[in-house]
Amino acid sequence: MKKLIWMFFTFSAVLVAGCFGEPISWDLPHENPLDPAINPSASLPQVQSTLILSNSEAILRGQLVPYSPSFNGLVALEWRGDGGDWARVAASENSLGAFDSPLSDLTPGATYASRAIMMLEEVELASEERLFFMPFENEELGCTDQGACNYDPNATFNDGSCEFEVTYWLDLDEDGFGDEGMQPVSDCPPLPENAVMNGTDCDDALSSVYPGAVATAEGVDNDCSGEIEDDEELPNVNLPSISTNVPGSITASSAVSGGTISDEGGASVTSRGVVVSTSVNPTLEDDVFYSGDGGGFFTTNIMGLESSTTYHVRGFATNQGGTAYGASEAFTTSSPPPILVDQWNCESLAGVTSSFYYWDFSSYETAPWIVANNGYVGSCWRAPNDEIGNTLVSGSHYVEFPLTFGGNGFLEFWLNSANPGYPNTIPNFYVDGFLLEAPTMIAGSTSGFEWMQVRTADISAGAHTIRIEFTSAYYVYSIDEIDVFEYP
Repeated sequence: MKKLIWMFFTFSAVLVAGCFGEPISWDLPHENPLDPAINPSASLPQVQSTLILSNSEAILRGQLVPYSPSFNGLVALEWRGDGGDWARVAASENSLGAFDSPLSDLTPGATYASRAIMMLEEVELASEERLFFMPFENEELGCTDQGACNYDPNATFNDGSCEFEVTYWLDLDEDGFGDEGMQPVSDCPPLPENAVMNGTDCDDALSSVYPGAVATAEGVDNDCSGEIEDDEELPNVNLPSISTNVPGSITASSAVSGGTISDEGGASVTSRGVVVSTSVNPTLEDDVFYSGDGGGFFTTNIMGLESSTTYHVRGFATNQGGTAYGASEAFTTSSPPPILVDQWNCESLAGVTSSFYYWDFSSYETAPWIVANNGYVGSCWRAPNDEIGNTLVSGSHYVEFPLTFGGNGFLEFWLNSANPGYPNTIPNFYVDGFLLEAPTMIAGSTSGFEWMQVRTADISAGAHTIRIEFTSAYYVYSIDEIDVFEYP
């Protein structure tokens, strides 16, 4: 079929053959450029004012009116000098349907014409032509139209840059179509990023709904036809089948779970993950941790949990039919790691009292521990003292001191109980006169020739009197490097 050009004027249209042919007559019917089968977007080309850059450079401009993202043709611009032939330059429309092409080497003071071209599969359409004039030298270029948004009172030559109020719609779901239920807005450029030149979207909250949209089988009127057609109807689907992974990698603030979707229910799973609560059988109303979409096995990292707390987790999967949950699994977060808040040795800890029990070959006596220079690190508390010698007997050999805990915590310290042929012995540990569970070894050696580190049972917050006590008749007892830990 021969391509056609429709030339539009204010009150009439002339059909011409080819780009430069004479008007001819046709026997109707002929190709109608507004036929939806040919031009579903219903857009037509409109020439805009040419933007003059200098006395030899300009930018041709056109616009598709009304513009729709469903436009699937091509655009171009044509220009000619006075009495000359039309020359075509390619162009591409932007997101608002505007298009332009630069020109150079134009003649200062000359008159030219331009027109916009739209090419569809069946027809070509040309707008009315519009004259533009190139300035001579020493002209002040700008907008000389006092009704324009950017009127320049200093301009002596209208360069085509005048901008007027534009009527547009806001496109909230960014599908290229404005809300048909909203009033259009008229304002000067620049326009908002989500401004569009049409208001034909029947649901501007769903990006899958707009005139000409492809059916998604979600039970919505995708193409804004006014009814839900067969390919738009929600199919009969079942809920997905999902199981919950047993929680693992549990810390004081996190865990790992997930699920296995064995059956998507006849429709794609669009959302999956786990829901978490301190109550049994959590739902999407509780804390949600997402893990993409689709079926099969998945893992989910659960973050931001409270320490020492029991939680319940369920895997979930959502398709068009709704949301299904796996069985509820319980787990308890661990206690937070303790924080080292103080470190003391035999020379830095204040308020210390001590005593060891010995035989002076005539009677049983007591004496304080000494600070010796052979500690685990530097000096340490030691019993007996060098003057008395190795005469410890069974009884109470202790170091006692005051200590305040800002929160619940415990102590770690190093000890050595030297007695040939015997291992290091674990001391008794008292808090405010009450005997606690015996300390446990955590480092070092049980050999009486080496140092051993022990950890005490937990101690509650507050001011306390601490006593470390040995009772056996060893040769030498030594204590050093007392570390104070508190739980956050």
